[in-house]
Amino acid sequence: MRNLARHLVLRTALTLFLTAQGFSQDRTPMQRGNKPPLDKEQAVERLQQFRNQRLSRDFIFQFELEHLPRRGDPTLYNGLLWGTWGEQGPLVRARFATEPEAFHGPSLEVLLHNGAQPKAWFRLLKSDAADQNGQLPKFVELPPNHWYRELLPGVGYTAFDLLMPNGS
Repeated sequence: MRNLARHLVLRTALTLFLTAQGFSQDRTPMQRGNKPPLDKEQAVERLQQFRNQRLSRDFIFQFELEHLPRRGDPTLYNGLLWGTWGEQGPLVRARFATEPEAFHGPSLEVLLHNGAQPKAWFRLLKSDAADQNGQLPKFVELPPNHWYRELLPGVGYTAFDLLMPNGS
């Protein structure tokens, strides 16, 4: 009787395992909505359509970015992101500050001219106050070989992450 019970348990487990394997088989692309995969020309066209989408309006939004390192204390960055559309593509300005208000205090600002020929600029602000001549520091162009460097220490975001180049 004991062997019969063991045999039934093993047989049931094997049946369940094989049934689960059958249901977890990956579907082929044709089975997903009955649409064939894109060929190379269709894929390039679809990507171009995606890249050439434009914003319907200008935007601005405020955000908080909390960096939680594996070791050490978290850092909270307050930010603002402005966006519009220019003749050659999207234009974005981002500001990251460690003060409670992203409008005031020390910050990093990045300007991004996206599109077929993207460019990036940055400036560090010690505060939002202008100098004696009423001028804030000028933006400095960020060469393409620096687009992959971190903007904020230890966070991992780069200028490239904020760029949205299009193919026009």
